[in-house]
Amino acid sequence: MQTFIPKFLKILQIEMEDLESDIEYLIERLKQRSEKQEITDYVFMQNLAVLKNQICGISSFMKIVDSIDPNDYKDIESFLCDVKARFTARIDEYGLGSGIYTLIQRKIDKVYMYIHQA
Repeated sequence: MQTFIPKFLKILQIEMEDLESDIEYLIERLKQRSEKQEITDYVFMQNLAVLKNQICGISSFMKIVDSIDPNDYKDIESFLCDVKARFTARIDEYGLGSGIYTLIQRKIDKVYMYIHQA
């Protein structure tokens, strides 16, 4: 079961890059809407802050994942339990928006399902 962890990490990295790319697209779209005055400056700044907070959350999550030695875990479930616990603590410690946990959790679940079906 431990052999799943390296595969999981490679796919998760791709998913996190995809998620970050999606958020960057939303930022660009937000800027365009602001320039066209489709939204107020207040809405622009609030939404921009949320989106940048999510990018910080992704970066923070990947730093946690990168700092852990997967060989220290007997299976992927114990690895994921530890990563989630550390990330939850980081969200509280850094004041990250709680929404990023849901986004990342969905990506984790997606990769986990893929790995177990392969």
